[in-house]
Order: sequence, then C-alpha cells, then structure tokens
Amino acid sequence: MRLTDLETAVDWRPYQLHPYIPREGVSFDEHYQRKFGGNIDALRDRMQQAGQSAGIDFHFDLIERVPNTLAAHTVIDWAPPGETRNALVERLFEAYFLEGKDVGDSEVLAGLASDAGLGRSDVVERLARDDDRERIAAEADANRRGGITGVPFFLVGDRYPIVGAQSPETMVQVIERVLSAR
Repeated sequence: MRLTDLETAVDWRPYQLHPYIPREGVSFDEHYQRKFGGNIDALRDRMQQAGQSAGIDFHFDLIERVPNTLAAHTVIDWAPPGETRNALVERLFEAYFLEGKDVGDSEVLAGLASDAGLGRSDVVERLARDDDRERIAAEADANRRGGITGVPFFLVGDRYPIVGAQSPETMVQVIERVLSAR
C-alpha cells in the first residue's frame, strides 16, 4: 500500500500550553519576558525566522496578548468533525499568528467561528453561558496528565506518538511503522 492511498482523519483535541493564563489573557511581552527573559524583540525575530524556514509568515509583532485558549478549544469542539472543524482551526491559527487577533475574546471567536460556517449568535450565546467549558478543561487536563507536554502532538494509529514539529520524513517513517505493525 502506498501512503498516498491511505485514508486519514484528523481530530483536534484540547491542550493548553499555558493553562494558568487568566480568561482575559496576558500581555505577550510580559508573558514571554517572564518565561524566557532576554530581549523580546529578538525572541519575536527568532520565532518569525523559524516560521519562515517552514514557509509560515508569522506576525508576532501584531500579537499583543497571549490568550487563555479554553474558549477557543470549546468552540472547536462545537464544530462538526472533519472539514468544518479543520477550517475553524486553520482560521484560528491564521487569526492569531498572522493577524494578531485575540483568540481568547468571545466576539473574535464568534466571528472566526462564523467564517468557518458556525452560527455567530449561537457561539456568542453558548460562550456567555460557559457551555461545555468545564468538560473541555477536564479533557485538556487529562491530555496533559496522559503525557502530552507540547504541540504539535500527533497520535498515529491510536498508539504511536509524534511529538513536536517533525520533518515530513519522520512522519512518513512513523506511519510506515504503524502500517507494518498491522
């Protein structure tokens, strides 16, 4: 079997890099100064260069806040799995990393959810009621306790983890290992 013949499905599970961040988020500069110290502009430049080497034109200069992402994970959970959910996640990444939008803000989230095909007013109402927030927080916590320590994290064949940004060749090797084990 060729890898191009495989049927694959991606599912997005909640995981918070910074679960301690308050709902309103925190200053990007202050957060990263505390976390890494040193020159924030140099840090932004290094992160931007890392993205460019992967073909991503990050705009860290536009990001003012590090959001609490629990609401974003909750909205992702509301999106039907598959194309709609994938489109929403892609839109969230673009909004934060390329446009500097606060993806922890309910109004911003509702607009992004609408871009992906979800009902804006429904998202606003559900976020105001905190629908599913505790369940998603518990799932994110369980993922952390289960050994996930960073992103990206892929679980191939429900058994084989790929941790961190890896080359396409590494991803292929893991997938081939899964196929040969079957």
